Amino acid sequence: MNLAYIPSPSISEFSIGPLTIHFYALTMLAAIVVAVWMATVRWKKLGGISDQILDIALCAVPAGIIGARIYHIITTPERFFGPTGDWIDMFRIWNGGLGIWGAIVLGALAAWGWCRHRHYPMALLSDVIAPALLVAQAIGRLGNWFNQELYGA
Repeated sequence: MNLAYIPSPSISEFSIGPLTIHFYALTMLAAIVVAVWMATVRWKKLGGISDQILDIALCAVPAGIIGARIYHIITTPERFFGPTGDWIDMFRIWNGGLGIWGAIVLGALAAWGWCRHRHYPMALLSDVIAPALLVAQAIGRLGNWFNQELYGA
């Protein structure tokens, strides 16, 4: 008997007409919303304006998604460039493949660039966003559970 075994759910997606909704995507969206909300609350407590965090997020989140995909492509090149790979799959993000480290690097660079452009204090943003990123990562891990990438036989 394995006491550390937590079975994954039997489903990881559902359909609404022709649209397939993946639980992984829903957890990623929830993680982003919670992180932005947490950062906004902390930012306002320190004297900032809530629109500033949304301003930064509109730049950093898409950059983070692109960075996550680039990281996945770099770390699994055979899937795209190997003998059975298809380089067009690089653009089919709905087929899976995101890496948190790429999201953090490119998202942070975008946030830094935007803060520099708008004269927002980057050090303050770093303090504000750190706990929000940890919570977002925890929420995102639930998506791995639904994808049967976290626990299971």
